[in-house]
Amino acid sequence: MTLSVIRQLPDDLINQIAAGEVVERPSSVLKELIENSLDSGATQIEIALKAGGLDEISVIDNGCGISPLDLPLSVQRHATSKIRKASDLEAIGTFGFRGEALSSICSVSQVTITSRTPQDAMGYQIVLDEGISQGALRMLAAPLGTQVVVSYLFKNTPARRKFLRSSHTELSHCQKIIKEIALGNPEVRFTLRNENRILATYLTLKRKDRFQECLKLPWSPLSVLETREEMTLEAYLSPPEYAVARSELFLYINGRPVRHRPFLSAIRTAFSDSFGFGREPIGACYLDLRKDWVDVNVHPQKWEVRCFHQESIYYWILSTLRKHFAQAMNLHKPTIPHLTPSPFQSFRSFQSSRPSVNAPALPLTPNLPPSYPFTFLFKNNDFVVCQDTQGLLIAELAELELTVETRRLSTLWSHGQWPTEKLSIPKICRLPEKLRLRAEQHHTFLTHWGFESEGFGDGDFSLRSRPSFIPESILEKVFIAFVEIGETTQEPKSVICWLLDFCRRLSTTDLSCPTSLLLEELTTQLNESDQNRSITIHHIRKSNDSNP
Repeated sequence: MTLSVIRQLPDDLINQIAAGEVVERPSSVLKELIENSLDSGATQIEIALKAGGLDEISVIDNGCGISPLDLPLSVQRHATSKIRKASDLEAIGTFGFRGEALSSICSVSQVTITSRTPQDAMGYQIVLDEGISQGALRMLAAPLGTQVVVSYLFKNTPARRKFLRSSHTELSHCQKIIKEIALGNPEVRFTLRNENRILATYLTLKRKDRFQECLKLPWSPLSVLETREEMTLEAYLSPPEYAVARSELFLYINGRPVRHRPFLSAIRTAFSDSFGFGREPIGACYLDLRKDWVDVNVHPQKWEVRCFHQESIYYWILSTLRKHFAQAMNLHKPTIPHLTPSPFQSFRSFQSSRPSVNAPALPLTPNLPPSYPFTFLFKNNDFVVCQDTQGLLIAELAELELTVETRRLSTLWSHGQWPTEKLSIPKICRLPEKLRLRAEQHHTFLTHWGFESEGFGDGDFSLRSRPSFIPESILEKVFIAFVEIGETTQEPKSVICWLLDFCRRLSTTDLSCPTSLLLEELTTQLNESDQNRSITIHHIRKSNDSNP
Protein backbone atom coordinates (compact mmCIF):
# COMPACT_ATOMS: atom_id res chain seq x y z
CA MET A 1 0.00 0.00 0.00
CA THR A 2 1.44 3.40 -1.02
CA LEU A 3 1.73 6.18 1.54
CA SER A 4 0.03 9.54 1.10
CA VAL A 5 2.44 12.33 0.16
CA ILE A 6 -0.05 15.20 -0.05
CA ARG A 7 -0.40 17.27 3.10
CA GLN A 8 -2.60 20.18 4.09
CA LEU A 9 -0.24 23.11 4.70
CA PRO A 10 -0.34 24.82 8.11
CA ASP A 11 -1.77 28.34 8.30
CA ASP A 12 1.55 30.03 9.05
CA LEU A 13 3.14 28.52 5.93
CA ILE A 14 0.10 29.43 3.83
CA ASN A 15 0.41 33.04 5.03
CA GLN A 16 4.12 33.15 4.19
CA ILE A 17 3.44 31.82 0.69
CA ALA A 18 0.73 34.47 0.25
CA ALA A 19 3.18 37.07 1.51
CA GLY A 20 5.55 36.08 -1.28
CA GLU A 21 2.94 37.27 -3.79
CA VAL A 22 2.00 40.49 -2.00
CA VAL A 23 5.08 41.49 0.02
CA GLU A 24 8.14 41.88 -2.17
CA ARG A 25 9.97 44.73 -0.46
CA PRO A 26 9.18 47.69 1.86
CA SER A 27 7.57 49.66 -0.98
CA SER A 28 5.02 46.89 -1.62
CA VAL A 29 4.10 46.88 2.09
CA LEU A 30 3.75 50.65 1.93
CA LYS A 31 1.49 50.43 -1.12
CA GLU A 32 -0.91 48.02 0.63
CA LEU A 33 -1.06 50.13 3.80
CA ILE A 34 -1.69 53.38 1.93
CA GLU A 35 -4.43 51.75 -0.15
CA ASN A 36 -6.13 50.61 3.08
CA SER A 37 -5.94 54.20 4.33
CA LEU A 38 -7.49 55.50 1.10
CA ASP A 39 -10.31 52.95 1.37
CA SER A 40 -10.98 54.20 4.91
CA GLY A 41 -11.84 57.64 3.52
CA ALA A 42 -8.69 59.34 4.79
CA THR A 43 -7.91 62.86 3.62
CA GLN A 44 -4.48 63.02 5.25
CA ILE A 45 -1.84 60.28 5.32
CA GLU A 46 1.54 60.51 7.06
CA ILE A 47 4.30 58.01 6.30
CA ALA A 48 7.38 57.60 8.47
CA LEU A 49 10.25 55.25 7.57
CA LYS A 50 13.37 54.03 9.30
CA ALA A 51 16.28 52.80 7.18
CA GLY A 52 14.22 53.26 4.03
CA GLY A 53 11.51 50.94 5.40
CA LEU A 54 13.87 48.06 6.23
CA ASP A 55 13.60 48.64 9.98
CA GLU A 56 10.19 50.28 10.26
CA ILE A 57 7.25 51.53 8.21
CA SER A 58 4.57 53.66 9.87
CA VAL A 59 1.39 54.83 8.15
CA ILE A 60 -1.01 57.15 9.99
CA ASP A 61 -4.35 58.25 8.53
CA ASN A 62 -7.44 60.18 9.62
CA GLY A 63 -9.90 57.71 8.11
CA CYS A 64 -12.91 55.99 9.65
CA GLY A 65 -10.82 53.73 11.91
CA ILE A 66 -11.34 50.09 12.90
CA SER A 67 -13.68 49.13 15.76
CA PRO A 68 -12.38 46.96 18.62
CA LEU A 69 -14.64 44.14 17.41
CA ASP A 70 -13.13 44.23 13.90
CA LEU A 71 -9.51 44.77 14.90
CA PRO A 72 -8.67 41.05 15.53
CA LEU A 73 -10.53 40.11 12.33
CA SER A 74 -8.62 42.67 10.22
CA VAL A 75 -5.42 40.61 10.43
CA GLN A 76 -7.05 37.30 9.49
CA ARG A 77 -6.78 35.88 5.97
CA HIS A 78 -9.62 36.75 3.61
CA ALA A 79 -11.36 38.98 6.14
CA THR A 80 -12.51 42.28 4.63
CA SER A 81 -15.21 44.93 4.84
CA LYS A 82 -15.05 45.71 1.14
CA ILE A 83 -16.97 42.86 -0.48
CA ARG A 84 -19.75 40.60 0.71
CA LYS A 85 -20.71 38.37 -2.23
CA ALA A 86 -19.33 37.13 -5.55
CA SER A 87 -21.24 39.73 -7.57
CA ASP A 88 -19.31 42.49 -5.74
CA LEU A 89 -16.21 41.42 -7.67
CA GLU A 90 -17.86 42.59 -10.88
CA ALA A 91 -17.81 46.28 -9.89
CA ILE A 92 -15.01 46.90 -7.38
CA GLY A 93 -14.76 50.50 -6.25
CA THR A 94 -12.06 50.13 -3.59
CA PHE A 95 -8.30 49.68 -3.83
CA GLY A 96 -8.28 46.52 -1.73
CA PHE A 97 -10.82 43.71 -1.70
CA ARG A 98 -9.12 40.35 -1.08
CA GLY A 99 -8.55 40.75 2.66
CA GLU A 100 -5.08 39.19 2.56
CA ALA A 101 -2.64 42.12 2.62
CA LEU A 102 -2.53 42.69 6.38
CA SER A 103 -2.39 38.98 7.23
CA SER A 104 0.45 38.50 4.70
CA ILE A 105 2.40 41.43 6.11
CA CYS A 106 1.86 40.20 9.68
CA SER A 107 3.25 36.76 8.81
CA VAL A 108 6.71 38.13 7.88
CA SER A 109 7.15 41.03 10.33
CA GLN A 110 6.12 42.56 13.62
CA VAL A 111 2.96 44.64 13.27
CA THR A 112 1.29 47.08 15.66
CA ILE A 113 -2.15 48.49 14.74
CA THR A 114 -3.70 51.33 16.73
CA SER A 115 -7.12 52.63 15.73
CA ARG A 116 -10.10 54.66 16.90
CA THR A 117 -13.51 55.14 15.28
CA PRO A 118 -15.75 58.22 15.72
CA GLN A 119 -18.06 56.12 17.93
CA ASP A 120 -15.31 55.24 20.43
CA ALA A 121 -13.90 57.57 23.06
CA MET A 122 -10.67 55.55 23.26
CA GLY A 123 -8.51 53.77 20.77
CA TYR A 124 -7.49 50.11 20.71
CA GLN A 125 -4.22 48.43 19.85
CA ILE A 126 -3.25 44.96 18.67
CA VAL A 127 0.33 43.62 18.35
CA LEU A 128 1.39 40.62 16.26
CA ASP A 129 4.77 39.02 15.69
CA GLU A 130 4.96 36.85 12.56
CA GLY A 131 1.19 36.48 12.65
CA ILE A 132 0.97 35.49 16.31
CA SER A 133 -0.97 37.82 18.61
CA GLN A 134 1.10 39.19 21.47
CA GLY A 135 -1.70 39.48 24.02
CA ALA A 136 -5.22 40.87 24.22
CA LEU A 137 -6.43 44.15 22.77
CA ARG A 138 -5.07 47.12 24.65
CA MET A 139 -7.15 50.27 25.21
CA LEU A 140 -5.32 53.61 25.00
CA ALA A 141 -5.75 57.24 23.99
CA ALA A 142 -5.51 57.65 20.23
CA PRO A 143 -6.54 60.17 17.56
CA LEU A 144 -9.33 59.38 15.11
CA GLY A 145 -8.08 57.07 12.39
CA THR A 146 -5.54 54.26 12.18
CA GLN A 147 -1.81 53.85 12.63
CA VAL A 148 -0.07 50.72 11.32
CA VAL A 149 3.58 50.14 12.25
CA VAL A 150 5.47 47.36 10.46
CA SER A 151 8.87 46.52 11.96
CA TYR A 152 11.75 44.26 10.93
CA LEU A 153 10.41 43.00 7.63
CA PHE A 154 11.54 39.42 6.88
CA LYS A 155 13.47 39.32 10.17
CA ASN A 156 13.07 35.54 10.51
CA THR A 157 13.13 34.73 6.79
CA PRO A 158 16.74 35.49 5.76
CA ALA A 159 16.17 33.86 2.37
CA ARG A 160 13.77 36.72 1.58
CA ARG A 161 15.67 39.50 3.34
CA LYS A 162 18.89 38.84 1.42
CA PHE A 163 17.17 39.94 -1.79
CA LEU A 164 16.48 43.41 -0.37
CA ARG A 165 18.83 46.22 -1.39
CA SER A 166 20.47 48.98 0.58
CA SER A 167 18.37 51.35 2.66
CA HIS A 168 19.00 54.08 0.10
CA THR A 169 17.67 51.93 -2.76
CA GLU A 170 14.64 50.74 -0.79
CA LEU A 171 13.89 54.34 0.17
CA SER A 172 13.90 55.38 -3.50
CA HIS A 173 11.35 52.62 -4.25
CA CYS A 174 9.15 53.86 -1.40
CA GLN A 175 9.38 57.44 -2.65
CA LYS A 176 8.33 56.34 -6.12
CA ILE A 177 5.30 54.44 -4.81
CA ILE A 178 4.16 57.36 -2.68
CA LYS A 179 4.55 59.79 -5.57
CA GLU A 180 2.58 57.50 -7.87
CA ILE A 181 -0.28 57.09 -5.40
CA ALA A 182 -0.30 60.80 -4.52
CA LEU A 183 -0.44 61.69 -8.21
CA GLY A 184 -3.62 59.64 -8.60
CA ASN A 185 -5.32 60.87 -5.42
CA PRO A 186 -5.09 64.68 -5.31
CA GLU A 187 -7.95 64.89 -2.79
CA VAL A 188 -5.63 63.37 -0.14
CA ARG A 189 -2.64 65.12 1.45
CA PHE A 190 0.55 63.07 1.89
CA THR A 191 3.67 63.59 4.01
CA LEU A 192 6.76 61.35 3.85
CA ARG A 193 9.50 61.24 6.47
CA ASN A 194 12.62 59.10 6.70
CA GLU A 195 14.61 59.10 9.95
CA ASN A 196 12.47 62.05 11.13
CA ARG A 197 13.43 64.13 8.08
CA ILE A 198 10.64 65.32 5.76
CA LEU A 199 11.37 64.13 2.20
CA ALA A 200 8.14 64.99 0.41
CA THR A 201 4.78 66.64 0.91
CA TYR A 202 1.90 66.53 -1.56
CA LEU A 203 -0.75 69.02 -0.49
CA THR A 204 -2.49 70.43 -3.60
CA LEU A 205 -6.05 69.26 -4.18
CA LYS A 206 -6.51 69.42 -7.98
CA ARG A 207 -5.20 66.97 -10.55
CA LYS A 208 -3.24 69.48 -12.61
CA ASP A 209 -1.74 71.13 -9.53
CA ARG A 210 -0.87 67.75 -8.02
CA PHE A 211 0.71 66.69 -11.33
CA GLN A 212 3.06 69.67 -11.30
CA GLU A 213 3.70 69.28 -7.56
CA CYS A 214 4.67 65.60 -7.90
CA LEU A 215 6.80 65.78 -11.04
CA LYS A 216 8.28 69.27 -10.50
CA LEU A 217 8.72 69.87 -14.22
CA PRO A 218 9.76 73.21 -15.74
CA TRP A 219 7.12 73.20 -18.51
CA SER A 220 3.38 73.60 -18.81
CA PRO A 221 1.75 70.31 -19.85
CA LEU A 222 -0.43 69.60 -22.87
CA SER A 223 -3.85 69.14 -21.29
CA VAL A 224 -6.45 66.70 -22.57
CA LEU A 225 -10.02 66.31 -21.31
CA GLU A 226 -12.49 64.25 -23.31
CA THR A 227 -15.70 62.44 -22.38
CA ARG A 228 -17.62 59.90 -24.39
CA GLU A 229 -20.61 57.96 -23.10
CA GLU A 230 -19.33 56.39 -19.86
CA MET A 231 -15.63 57.08 -20.41
CA THR A 232 -13.55 60.10 -19.45
CA LEU A 233 -9.92 60.69 -20.37
CA GLU A 234 -7.92 63.40 -18.62
CA ALA A 235 -4.22 63.72 -19.40
CA TYR A 236 -1.30 66.02 -18.70
CA LEU A 237 1.62 65.32 -21.03
CA SER A 238 4.93 66.94 -21.92
CA PRO A 239 5.22 69.16 -25.00
CA PRO A 240 7.11 67.40 -27.84
CA GLU A 241 10.33 69.34 -27.26
CA TYR A 242 10.54 67.80 -23.76
CA ALA A 243 9.74 64.25 -24.85
CA VAL A 244 12.35 61.58 -24.15
CA ALA A 245 13.24 58.14 -25.41
CA ARG A 246 12.01 56.27 -22.33
CA SER A 247 9.53 58.33 -20.42
CA GLU A 248 7.94 58.34 -16.98
CA LEU A 249 4.32 57.81 -17.92
CA PHE A 250 1.65 57.13 -15.29
CA LEU A 251 -1.72 55.56 -16.06
CA TYR A 252 -4.69 55.50 -13.69
CA ILE A 253 -7.90 53.60 -14.29
CA ASN A 254 -10.66 54.71 -11.91
CA GLY A 255 -7.96 56.25 -9.70
CA ARG A 256 -5.94 53.03 -9.49
CA PRO A 257 -2.31 53.14 -10.76
CA VAL A 258 -1.89 50.33 -13.28
CA ARG A 259 0.62 49.01 -15.84
CA HIS A 260 -1.93 48.35 -18.57
CA ARG A 261 0.24 47.84 -21.66
CA PRO A 262 -2.45 48.25 -24.37
CA PHE A 263 -3.58 51.66 -23.10
CA LEU A 264 -0.01 52.83 -22.42
CA SER A 265 0.80 51.75 -25.97
CA ALA A 266 -2.12 53.82 -27.30
CA ILE A 267 -0.76 56.92 -25.54
CA ARG A 268 2.80 56.41 -26.79
CA THR A 269 1.67 55.54 -30.31
CA ALA A 270 -0.49 58.66 -30.60
CA PHE A 271 2.42 60.80 -29.37
CA SER A 272 5.05 59.31 -31.70
CA ASP A 273 2.66 59.40 -34.67
CA SER A 274 2.06 63.09 -34.04
CA PHE A 275 5.51 64.31 -33.03
CA GLY A 276 7.98 61.88 -34.55
CA PHE A 277 10.15 58.81 -34.01
CA GLY A 278 11.77 58.15 -30.66
CA ARG A 279 9.48 60.43 -28.68
CA GLU A 280 7.57 59.40 -25.59
CA PRO A 281 5.68 61.82 -23.36
CA ILE A 282 6.30 62.40 -19.69
CA GLY A 283 3.01 62.71 -17.88
CA ALA A 284 -0.09 61.17 -16.37
CA CYS A 285 -3.32 59.88 -17.90
CA TYR A 286 -6.50 59.36 -15.90
CA LEU A 287 -9.07 57.04 -17.43
CA ASP A 288 -12.42 56.82 -15.69
CA LEU A 289 -14.64 53.92 -16.78
CA ARG A 290 -17.73 52.15 -15.56
CA LYS A 291 -16.72 49.99 -12.60
CA ASP A 292 -18.22 46.87 -14.15
CA TRP A 293 -16.01 47.37 -17.23
CA VAL A 294 -12.83 46.84 -15.18
CA ASP A 295 -11.70 43.54 -13.66
CA VAL A 296 -9.04 44.26 -11.04
CA ASN A 297 -8.95 40.69 -9.68
CA VAL A 298 -6.01 39.79 -11.94
CA HIS A 299 -2.68 40.60 -10.27
CA PRO A 300 -1.68 39.91 -6.61
CA GLN A 301 -0.43 43.47 -6.22
CA LYS A 302 -3.23 44.85 -8.42
CA TRP A 303 -0.88 46.40 -11.00
CA GLU A 304 -2.71 44.72 -13.88
CA VAL A 305 -6.37 44.92 -14.86
CA ARG A 306 -8.63 43.53 -17.56
CA CYS A 307 -11.06 45.78 -19.37
CA PHE A 308 -14.23 44.89 -21.18
CA HIS A 309 -14.54 46.63 -24.58
CA GLN A 310 -10.74 46.97 -24.45
CA GLU A 311 -10.32 47.34 -28.22
CA SER A 312 -12.93 50.11 -28.42
CA ILE A 313 -11.36 51.94 -25.50
CA TYR A 314 -7.89 51.57 -27.05
CA TYR A 315 -8.95 53.17 -30.34
CA TRP A 316 -10.90 55.89 -28.54
CA ILE A 317 -7.78 56.84 -26.53
CA LEU A 318 -5.68 56.74 -29.71
CA SER A 319 -8.04 58.92 -31.77
CA THR A 320 -8.68 61.35 -28.90
CA LEU A 321 -5.00 61.98 -28.27
CA ARG A 322 -4.19 62.25 -31.98
CA LYS A 323 -6.89 64.91 -32.32
CA HIS A 324 -5.57 66.94 -29.38
CA PHE A 325 -1.95 66.57 -30.51
CA ALA A 326 -2.89 67.72 -34.02
CA GLN A 327 -4.54 70.80 -32.53
CA ALA A 328 -1.40 71.49 -30.48
CA MET A 329 0.82 71.08 -33.58
CA ASN A 330 -1.31 73.40 -35.68
CA LEU A 331 -0.57 76.23 -33.29
CA HIS A 332 3.09 76.11 -34.32
CA LYS A 333 3.33 74.30 -37.64
CA PRO A 334 3.23 76.35 -40.86
CA THR A 335 0.52 75.49 -43.36
CA ILE A 336 0.95 74.85 -47.07
CA PRO A 337 0.19 77.98 -49.10
CA HIS A 338 -3.27 78.00 -50.63
CA LEU A 339 -3.16 76.77 -54.20
CA THR A 340 -6.02 77.03 -56.68
CA PRO A 341 -6.24 73.55 -58.24
CA SER A 342 -7.50 74.75 -61.60
CA PRO A 343 -6.41 76.20 -63.93
CA PHE A 344 -2.73 75.28 -63.42
CA GLN A 345 -0.91 78.22 -61.85
CA SER A 346 2.14 79.81 -63.31
CA PHE A 347 5.14 80.56 -61.13
CA ARG A 348 4.14 84.24 -61.01
CA SER A 349 0.58 83.56 -59.77
CA PHE A 350 1.82 80.96 -57.23
CA GLN A 351 4.45 83.35 -55.92
CA SER A 352 1.84 86.06 -55.39
CA SER A 353 -0.41 83.66 -53.45
CA ARG A 354 2.23 82.37 -51.02
CA PRO A 355 2.45 84.04 -47.59
CA SER A 356 5.07 86.70 -47.07
CA VAL A 357 8.12 85.71 -45.01
CA ASN A 358 10.89 87.65 -43.37
CA ALA A 359 13.58 86.12 -45.53
CA PRO A 360 13.21 86.83 -49.23
CA ALA A 361 12.63 83.86 -51.51
CA LEU A 362 15.66 82.72 -53.48
CA PRO A 363 15.51 83.62 -57.17
CA LEU A 364 15.09 81.10 -59.95
CA THR A 365 18.34 79.23 -60.55
CA PRO A 366 18.64 78.68 -64.31
CA ASN A 367 22.02 76.85 -64.43
CA LEU A 368 21.13 73.61 -62.63
CA PRO A 369 22.61 70.35 -63.84
CA PRO A 370 20.34 68.62 -66.35
CA SER A 371 20.01 65.57 -64.02
CA TYR A 372 17.22 67.22 -62.04
CA PRO A 373 13.81 66.09 -63.35
CA PHE A 374 12.28 69.47 -62.46
CA THR A 375 12.88 73.20 -62.51
CA PHE A 376 13.68 74.83 -59.19
CA LEU A 377 11.38 77.80 -58.52
CA PHE A 378 12.14 79.04 -55.00
CA LYS A 379 12.42 78.18 -51.33
CA ASN A 380 11.29 80.19 -48.33
CA ASN A 381 11.34 79.58 -44.58
CA ASP A 382 8.86 76.73 -44.89
CA PHE A 383 8.89 75.12 -48.33
CA VAL A 384 10.95 74.18 -51.39
CA VAL A 385 8.92 74.62 -54.59
CA CYS A 386 9.79 73.13 -57.97
CA GLN A 387 7.98 72.55 -61.25
CA ASP A 388 8.04 69.51 -63.52
CA THR A 389 6.06 68.59 -66.65
CA GLN A 390 3.06 67.46 -64.59
CA GLY A 391 2.72 70.34 -62.15
CA LEU A 392 4.17 71.77 -58.96
CA LEU A 393 6.29 69.86 -56.43
CA ILE A 394 6.20 71.18 -52.87
CA ALA A 395 8.35 69.75 -50.05
CA GLU A 396 8.59 70.97 -46.48
CA LEU A 397 11.99 72.57 -45.95
CA ALA A 398 12.42 71.20 -42.40
CA GLU A 399 11.80 67.60 -43.49
CA LEU A 400 14.11 67.93 -46.46
CA GLU A 401 16.92 69.48 -44.42
CA LEU A 402 16.54 66.80 -41.74
CA THR A 403 16.84 64.04 -44.35
CA VAL A 404 19.88 65.67 -46.01
CA GLU A 405 21.69 66.11 -42.70
CA THR A 406 20.82 62.58 -41.56
CA ARG A 407 22.28 61.17 -44.78
CA ARG A 408 25.41 63.33 -44.49
CA LEU A 409 26.08 62.49 -40.85
CA SER A 410 25.34 58.79 -41.42
CA THR A 411 28.02 58.76 -44.09
CA LEU A 412 30.52 60.41 -41.73
CA TRP A 413 29.60 57.92 -38.99
CA SER A 414 30.10 54.93 -41.28
CA HIS A 415 33.57 56.25 -42.23
CA GLY A 416 34.56 56.84 -38.58
CA GLN A 417 34.48 60.62 -39.00
CA TRP A 418 31.72 61.57 -36.54
CA PRO A 419 32.03 65.37 -36.06
CA THR A 420 33.02 66.03 -32.44
CA GLU A 421 34.21 69.25 -30.87
CA LYS A 422 36.04 69.77 -27.58
CA LEU A 423 34.51 72.35 -25.26
CA SER A 424 36.83 75.16 -24.20
CA ILE A 425 34.98 75.33 -20.87
CA PRO A 426 33.40 72.03 -19.68
CA LYS A 427 29.61 72.10 -19.36
CA ILE A 428 28.27 71.01 -15.95
CA CYS A 429 25.03 68.98 -16.16
CA ARG A 430 23.02 67.69 -13.20
CA LEU A 431 21.33 64.30 -13.58
CA PRO A 432 18.81 62.59 -11.28
CA GLU A 433 20.03 59.37 -9.67
CA LYS A 434 18.53 56.91 -12.16
CA LEU A 435 20.08 58.83 -15.06
CA ARG A 436 23.39 59.18 -13.24
CA LEU A 437 23.61 55.39 -12.96
CA ARG A 438 22.64 55.03 -16.62
CA ALA A 439 25.29 57.57 -17.68
CA GLU A 440 27.95 55.66 -15.76
CA GLN A 441 26.85 52.33 -17.25
CA HIS A 442 26.86 53.69 -20.81
CA HIS A 443 29.95 55.90 -20.55
CA THR A 444 31.63 54.25 -23.56
CA PHE A 445 28.47 54.54 -25.64
CA LEU A 446 28.09 58.26 -24.83
CA THR A 447 31.76 58.96 -25.59
CA HIS A 448 31.43 57.11 -28.90
CA TRP A 449 28.69 59.56 -29.90
CA GLY A 450 30.73 62.62 -28.92
CA PHE A 451 29.53 63.15 -25.32
CA GLU A 452 32.78 62.82 -23.36
CA SER A 453 31.80 63.20 -19.73
CA GLU A 454 33.13 62.75 -16.21
CA GLY A 455 31.11 62.30 -13.00
CA PHE A 456 31.69 64.84 -10.23
CA GLY A 457 29.42 63.21 -7.63
CA ASP A 458 25.94 64.17 -6.40
CA GLY A 459 24.59 63.74 -9.93
CA ASP A 460 26.87 66.38 -11.51
CA PHE A 461 28.57 65.53 -14.81
CA SER A 462 31.22 67.54 -16.61
CA LEU A 463 30.78 67.46 -20.39
CA ARG A 464 34.11 67.92 -22.18
CA SER A 465 32.99 67.47 -25.77
CA ARG A 466 29.89 67.52 -27.95
CA PRO A 467 28.81 66.59 -31.47
CA SER A 468 29.71 69.73 -33.40
CA PHE A 469 26.18 70.29 -34.77
CA ILE A 470 24.66 70.66 -31.29
CA PRO A 471 24.60 74.28 -30.06
CA GLU A 472 25.94 74.82 -26.55
CA SER A 473 22.74 76.59 -25.57
CA ILE A 474 20.78 73.31 -25.69
CA LEU A 475 23.64 70.90 -24.93
CA GLU A 476 22.49 70.01 -21.41
CA LYS A 477 18.95 69.15 -22.52
CA VAL A 478 20.24 67.04 -25.42
CA PHE A 479 22.73 65.21 -23.18
CA ILE A 480 20.06 64.37 -20.58
CA ALA A 481 17.69 63.12 -23.28
CA PHE A 482 20.48 61.09 -24.90
CA VAL A 483 21.30 59.46 -21.57
CA GLU A 484 17.61 58.49 -21.39
CA ILE A 485 17.97 56.65 -24.68
CA GLY A 486 20.92 54.64 -23.38
CA GLU A 487 22.59 51.91 -25.35
CA THR A 488 19.98 50.50 -27.70
CA THR A 489 19.85 48.22 -30.72
CA GLN A 490 18.71 51.08 -32.95
CA GLU A 491 20.56 51.63 -36.21
CA PRO A 492 23.00 54.57 -36.13
CA LYS A 493 20.87 56.31 -38.78
CA SER A 494 17.85 56.25 -36.44
CA VAL A 495 19.91 57.66 -33.56
CA ILE A 496 21.29 60.42 -35.82
CA CYS A 497 17.80 61.28 -37.05
CA TRP A 498 16.56 61.48 -33.47
CA LEU A 499 19.48 63.71 -32.43
CA LEU A 500 18.94 66.12 -35.34
CA ASP A 501 15.18 66.28 -34.89
CA PHE A 502 15.48 66.80 -31.12
CA CYS A 503 18.02 69.59 -31.63
CA ARG A 504 15.86 71.23 -34.31
CA ARG A 505 12.87 71.35 -31.97
CA LEU A 506 14.89 72.82 -29.09
CA SER A 507 16.92 75.32 -31.09
CA THR A 508 15.68 78.61 -32.48
CA THR A 509 17.89 78.22 -35.54
CA ASP A 510 17.06 75.85 -38.40
CA LEU A 511 19.40 73.45 -40.15
CA SER A 512 21.14 75.20 -43.02
CA CYS A 513 21.72 73.11 -46.16
CA PRO A 514 22.90 74.31 -49.58
CA THR A 515 20.11 74.43 -52.13
CA SER A 516 21.98 72.01 -54.39
CA LEU A 517 21.95 69.34 -51.67
CA LEU A 518 18.25 69.88 -51.06
CA LEU A 519 17.49 69.41 -54.75
CA GLU A 520 19.65 66.29 -54.96
CA GLU A 521 17.75 64.83 -52.02
CA LEU A 522 14.42 65.78 -53.59
CA THR A 523 15.49 63.93 -56.76
CA THR A 524 16.43 60.87 -54.69
CA GLN A 525 13.07 60.94 -52.91
CA LEU A 526 11.14 61.23 -56.20
CA ASN A 527 12.85 58.08 -57.42
CA GLU A 528 11.55 56.19 -54.38
CA SER A 529 8.06 54.71 -54.14
CA ASP A 530 5.59 56.69 -52.02
CA GLN A 531 5.76 54.30 -49.08
CA ASN A 532 9.57 54.36 -49.00
CA ARG A 533 9.97 58.14 -49.00
CA SER A 534 11.21 59.72 -45.79
CA ILE A 535 9.58 63.08 -46.62
CA THR A 536 6.17 64.18 -47.86
CA ILE A 537 6.06 65.61 -51.38
CA HIS A 538 2.91 67.45 -52.42
CA HIS A 539 2.29 67.18 -56.18
CA ILE A 540 -0.14 69.77 -57.55
CA ARG A 541 -1.02 68.52 -61.01
CA LYS A 542 -2.26 70.40 -64.04
CA SER A 543 -6.02 70.47 -64.48
CA ASN A 544 -5.93 68.74 -67.88
CA ASP A 545 -4.08 65.80 -66.22
CA SER A 546 -6.73 65.37 -63.57
CA ASN A 547 -9.61 65.39 -66.09
CA PRO A 548 -8.58 63.21 -69.06
